Amino acid sequence: MAVGARIRTDMTRTIALPLTILALGALHLPGCIITATDPEIDTSGSHMGTDGPDPSSGDTGSGNADESDDEGLDETGAEEDELERPDGARELISDEDLQRLIDKGAVVYPGNTPPDISGVFDVTGGAIVYHDREWIEGTPTCSFLWTLESTSDPEVYLSSTADYGACSGTSEGQGNFISGKDGCFTLYRQVEGERDGCEYESVGIVSGCLTDDGIPDKIGASLGGPLHNVQPNACESLVDQGFMKDEGEIDVVEYDFVSRVEG
Repeated sequence: MAVGARIRTDMTRTIALPLTILALGALHLPGCIITATDPEIDTSGSHMGTDGPDPSSGDTGSGNADESDDEGLDETGAEEDELERPDGARELISDEDLQRLIDKGAVVYPGNTPPDISGVFDVTGGAIVYHDREWIEGTPTCSFLWTLESTSDPEVYLSSTADYGACSGTSEGQGNFISGKDGCFTLYRQVEGERDGCEYESVGIVSGCLTDDGIPDKIGASLGGPLHNVQPNACESLVDQGFMKDEGEIDVVEYDFVSRVEG
Protein backbone atom coordinates (compact mmCIF):
# COMPACT_ATOMS: atom_id res chain seq x y z
CA MET A 1 0.00 0.00 0.00
CA ALA A 2 1.33 3.33 -0.91
CA VAL A 3 1.88 5.79 1.89
CA GLY A 4 3.32 9.22 1.98
CA ALA A 5 1.28 12.36 1.77
CA ARG A 6 0.32 14.61 4.39
CA ILE A 7 -1.57 14.21 7.54
CA ARG A 8 -2.60 16.73 9.97
CA THR A 9 -10.70 12.59 16.70
CA ASP A 10 -10.84 14.87 15.21
CA MET A 11 -9.52 14.39 17.83
CA THR A 12 -11.59 12.68 15.22
CA ARG A 13 -12.87 15.02 17.00
CA THR A 14 -12.20 12.46 19.71
CA ILE A 15 -15.30 13.78 21.00
CA ALA A 16 -18.86 13.59 20.65
CA LEU A 17 -19.27 15.13 17.26
CA PRO A 18 -19.46 13.01 14.20
CA LEU A 19 -16.21 11.35 14.72
CA THR A 20 -14.63 13.73 12.42
CA ILE A 21 -11.20 14.49 11.66
CA LEU A 22 -11.10 16.86 8.95
CA ALA A 23 -8.94 17.25 6.06
CA LEU A 24 -6.91 20.21 5.29
CA GLY A 25 -5.88 21.23 1.84
CA ALA A 26 -2.48 22.70 1.20
CA LEU A 27 -1.66 23.56 4.78
CA HIS A 28 1.94 23.74 5.88
CA LEU A 29 2.64 23.29 9.58
CA PRO A 30 5.94 23.78 11.36
CA GLY A 31 8.10 20.75 11.96
CA CYS A 32 8.24 17.62 9.88
CA ILE A 33 5.04 17.40 7.92
CA ILE A 34 4.12 15.11 5.09
CA THR A 35 1.77 16.51 2.53
CA ALA A 36 0.10 15.03 -0.46
CA THR A 37 1.12 18.01 -2.59
CA ASP A 38 4.79 17.97 -1.62
CA PRO A 39 6.82 17.39 -4.81
CA GLU A 40 9.54 15.75 -2.72
CA ILE A 41 7.28 12.88 -1.71
CA ASP A 42 6.81 9.86 -3.95
CA THR A 43 3.27 8.72 -3.24
CA SER A 44 4.09 5.31 -4.70
CA GLY A 45 5.66 4.54 -1.36
CA SER A 46 9.31 4.60 -2.44
CA HIS A 47 11.71 7.50 -2.10
CA MET A 48 12.21 9.78 -5.07
CA GLY A 49 15.30 9.24 -7.12
CA THR A 50 16.67 8.31 -10.52
CA ASP A 51 17.03 4.81 -11.89
CA GLY A 52 20.57 5.28 -13.13
CA PRO A 53 23.40 7.76 -13.73
CA ASP A 54 22.70 11.04 -15.50
CA PRO A 55 24.42 10.84 -18.89
CA SER A 56 24.81 14.62 -18.98
CA SER A 57 26.92 14.51 -15.84
CA GLY A 58 29.57 12.32 -17.33
CA ASP A 59 28.97 9.76 -14.61
CA THR A 60 28.90 6.27 -16.07
CA GLY A 61 27.82 4.72 -12.82
CA SER A 62 31.23 3.34 -11.96
CA GLY A 63 33.51 4.44 -9.16
CA ASN A 64 32.68 5.34 -5.56
CA ALA A 65 29.13 6.18 -4.55
CA ASP A 66 28.55 9.86 -3.80
CA GLU A 67 26.44 11.36 -1.03
CA SER A 68 23.25 10.94 -3.08
CA ASP A 69 23.51 7.22 -2.40
CA ASP A 70 22.36 7.98 1.15
CA GLU A 71 19.12 9.56 -0.06
CA GLY A 72 16.10 7.95 1.57
CA LEU A 73 18.14 6.42 4.40
CA ASP A 74 17.93 7.28 8.08
CA GLU A 75 20.83 7.74 10.46
CA THR A 76 21.17 3.96 10.87
CA GLY A 77 21.43 3.38 7.14
CA ALA A 78 17.96 1.81 6.97
CA GLU A 79 15.30 3.00 4.56
CA GLU A 80 13.41 5.98 5.98
CA ASP A 81 9.80 5.53 7.00
CA GLU A 82 7.87 8.52 5.71
CA LEU A 83 5.11 7.82 8.23
CA GLU A 84 7.19 6.58 11.17
CA ARG A 85 4.89 5.63 14.05
CA PRO A 86 4.52 2.99 16.76
CA ASP A 87 3.56 -0.54 15.75
CA GLY A 88 0.37 -0.18 17.78
CA ALA A 89 -0.67 2.78 15.64
CA ARG A 90 -0.38 0.64 12.52
CA GLU A 91 -2.54 -2.04 14.12
CA LEU A 92 -5.14 0.59 15.00
CA ILE A 93 -5.17 2.35 11.62
CA SER A 94 -3.94 0.47 8.59
CA ASP A 95 -1.66 2.12 6.06
CA GLU A 96 -4.57 2.01 3.62
CA ASP A 97 -6.99 3.82 5.93
CA LEU A 98 -4.30 6.30 6.99
CA GLN A 99 -3.66 7.11 3.35
CA ARG A 100 -7.38 7.68 2.85
CA LEU A 101 -7.31 10.31 5.60
CA ILE A 102 -4.20 11.92 4.16
CA ASP A 103 -5.78 12.10 0.73
CA LYS A 104 -8.66 14.10 2.23
CA GLY A 105 -6.35 16.66 3.82
CA ALA A 106 -5.26 15.19 7.15
CA VAL A 107 -1.80 16.03 8.48
CA VAL A 108 0.68 13.65 10.10
CA TYR A 109 3.90 14.25 12.00
CA PRO A 110 6.08 11.13 11.89
CA GLY A 111 8.96 10.39 14.25
CA ASN A 112 9.79 8.77 17.57
CA THR A 113 10.52 11.84 19.72
CA PRO A 114 7.11 13.50 20.21
CA PRO A 115 6.53 16.19 22.87
CA ASP A 116 4.80 15.45 26.18
CA ILE A 117 1.20 16.49 25.55
CA SER A 118 -0.21 15.72 29.01
CA GLY A 119 -2.78 18.25 30.23
CA VAL A 120 -6.30 19.56 29.81
CA PHE A 121 -7.12 21.60 26.69
CA ASP A 122 -10.13 23.78 25.89
CA VAL A 123 -11.00 22.88 22.29
CA THR A 124 -13.18 25.53 20.65
CA GLY A 125 -13.68 27.07 17.24
CA GLY A 126 -13.64 23.83 15.29
CA ALA A 127 -15.09 23.58 11.79
CA ILE A 128 -15.40 20.76 9.30
CA VAL A 129 -13.14 21.49 6.35
CA TYR A 130 -13.77 18.20 4.54
CA HIS A 131 -16.65 15.74 4.63
CA ASP A 132 -17.66 12.97 2.25
CA ARG A 133 -21.02 14.76 2.10
CA GLU A 134 -19.93 18.18 0.80
CA TRP A 135 -22.93 20.06 2.14
CA ILE A 136 -21.65 19.44 5.69
CA GLU A 137 -18.36 21.25 5.07
CA GLY A 138 -18.10 24.51 6.99
CA THR A 139 -20.25 23.22 9.85
CA PRO A 140 -18.94 24.25 13.31
CA THR A 141 -18.17 21.47 15.76
CA CYS A 142 -18.86 21.09 19.46
CA SER A 143 -16.66 22.69 22.08
CA PHE A 144 -15.11 20.29 24.55
CA LEU A 145 -12.51 19.83 27.23
CA TRP A 146 -9.82 17.38 26.11
CA THR A 147 -7.83 15.56 28.77
CA LEU A 148 -4.58 13.79 27.86
CA GLU A 149 -2.68 11.67 30.35
CA SER A 150 0.69 10.00 29.87
CA THR A 151 1.24 6.34 30.81
CA SER A 152 4.21 4.17 31.69
CA ASP A 153 4.52 3.51 27.95
CA PRO A 154 5.89 6.69 26.30
CA GLU A 155 4.12 5.73 23.06
CA VAL A 156 0.64 5.66 24.64
CA TYR A 157 -1.65 8.33 26.13
CA LEU A 158 -5.05 8.13 27.77
CA SER A 159 -7.60 10.64 26.59
CA SER A 160 -11.17 11.68 27.27
CA THR A 161 -13.43 14.52 26.24
CA ALA A 162 -16.46 16.25 27.71
CA ASP A 163 -18.69 18.37 25.48
CA TYR A 164 -20.17 21.63 26.62
CA GLY A 165 -22.19 24.45 25.14
CA ALA A 166 -24.76 23.40 22.54
CA CYS A 167 -23.65 19.75 22.57
CA SER A 168 -23.90 17.00 25.13
CA GLY A 169 -21.92 13.80 25.44
CA THR A 170 -18.59 12.26 26.32
CA SER A 171 -16.03 10.07 24.58
CA GLU A 172 -13.07 7.95 25.52
CA GLY A 173 -10.03 7.57 23.29
CA GLN A 174 -8.53 4.10 23.18
CA GLY A 175 -4.98 3.50 22.01
CA ASN A 176 -3.74 7.03 21.53
CA PHE A 177 -0.39 5.99 20.14
CA ILE A 178 1.81 9.01 19.49
CA SER A 179 4.42 9.92 16.90
CA GLY A 180 6.25 13.16 16.18
CA LYS A 181 9.32 15.27 16.78
CA ASP A 182 10.43 18.90 17.12
CA GLY A 183 7.40 19.80 19.24
CA CYS A 184 4.86 18.41 16.77
CA PHE A 185 2.78 15.27 17.26
CA THR A 186 0.16 12.97 15.82
CA LEU A 187 -2.13 10.79 17.94
CA TYR A 188 -3.52 7.64 16.34
CA ARG A 189 -6.67 6.67 18.16
CA GLN A 190 -9.88 4.76 18.36
CA VAL A 191 -12.80 6.66 19.85
CA GLU A 192 -15.92 5.33 21.51
CA GLY A 193 -18.56 7.77 22.70
CA GLU A 194 -22.19 8.75 23.04
CA ARG A 195 -24.06 11.77 21.81
CA ASP A 196 -27.73 12.57 22.17
CA GLY A 197 -28.79 8.95 22.44
CA CYS A 198 -26.39 7.50 19.87
CA GLU A 199 -23.30 5.44 20.69
CA TYR A 200 -20.54 5.61 18.09
CA GLU A 201 -17.05 4.41 17.26
CA SER A 202 -14.37 5.77 14.95
CA VAL A 203 -10.66 5.65 14.26
CA GLY A 204 -8.55 8.61 13.29
CA ILE A 205 -5.72 10.95 14.04
CA VAL A 206 -5.21 14.27 15.77
CA SER A 207 -2.18 16.41 14.94
CA GLY A 208 -0.65 19.70 16.02
CA CYS A 209 2.43 21.46 17.31
CA LEU A 210 2.61 22.18 21.02
CA THR A 211 3.47 25.56 22.54
CA ASP A 212 3.61 26.61 26.20
CA ASP A 213 0.04 27.93 25.96
CA GLY A 214 -1.58 25.25 23.85
CA ILE A 215 -1.92 24.05 20.27
CA PRO A 216 -2.32 26.74 17.59
CA ASP A 217 -2.89 24.39 14.66
CA LYS A 218 -4.89 21.37 15.84
CA ILE A 219 -6.40 19.31 13.05
CA GLY A 220 -8.25 16.01 13.26
CA ALA A 221 -9.41 13.43 10.75
CA SER A 222 -11.48 10.35 11.34
CA LEU A 223 -13.18 7.40 9.72
CA GLY A 224 -16.67 6.65 11.00
CA GLY A 225 -17.31 3.28 12.62
CA PRO A 226 -20.37 1.39 13.88
CA LEU A 227 -23.35 3.29 15.36
CA HIS A 228 -25.78 2.02 17.99
CA ASN A 229 -29.08 3.58 19.02
CA VAL A 230 -29.58 4.08 22.74
CA GLN A 231 -32.73 6.03 21.98
CA PRO A 232 -34.95 5.10 18.99
CA ASN A 233 -33.60 6.41 15.66
CA ALA A 234 -31.11 8.69 17.45
CA CYS A 235 -28.17 7.75 15.23
CA GLU A 236 -30.13 8.01 11.99
CA SER A 237 -31.38 11.44 13.01
CA LEU A 238 -27.90 12.72 13.88
CA VAL A 239 -26.45 11.37 10.62
CA ASP A 240 -29.27 12.88 8.52
CA GLN A 241 -28.73 16.29 10.15
CA GLY A 242 -24.99 16.13 9.58
CA PHE A 243 -24.21 16.01 13.29
CA MET A 244 -22.54 12.62 13.08
CA LYS A 245 -20.66 10.57 10.48
CA ASP A 246 -22.19 7.43 9.11
CA GLU A 247 -20.09 4.26 9.15
CA GLY A 248 -17.31 4.51 6.56
CA GLU A 249 -17.52 8.29 6.11
CA ILE A 250 -14.49 10.56 6.51
CA ASP A 251 -14.33 14.10 7.82
CA VAL A 252 -11.54 16.50 8.64
CA VAL A 253 -11.76 19.26 11.24
CA GLU A 254 -9.58 22.28 11.93
CA TYR A 255 -9.61 24.29 15.15
CA ASP A 256 -8.80 27.78 16.30
CA PHE A 257 -6.14 28.09 18.99
CA VAL A 258 -6.57 25.31 21.54
CA SER A 259 -5.58 26.67 24.94
CA ARG A 260 -4.05 24.60 27.74
CA VAL A 261 -6.13 25.10 30.86
CA GLU A 262 -4.33 22.64 33.11
CA GLY A 263 -1.03 20.77 33.17
